[in-house]
Amino acid sequence: MAAGAKFMLACKWFEVGRLSSAKAGQVCGMGRVEFLLVASRAGVPVVAMDNMELNVEFSPND
Repeated sequence: MAAGAKFMLACKWFEVGRLSSAKAGQVCGMGRVEFLLVASRAGVPVVAMDNMELNVEFSPND
């Protein structure tokens, strides 16, 4: 399978939750961090947070 096709398949499986970022990177011959960076540049959401989680994460610490 061509490298581009492996990457796109790994991205889709990662996006739908069938692969972890580490496993998706292995499919493409990349490490986890490299996969996350490249996938993000390709438009794949690499962080899944709902509005409540975002509010907690980005609210000022009191």
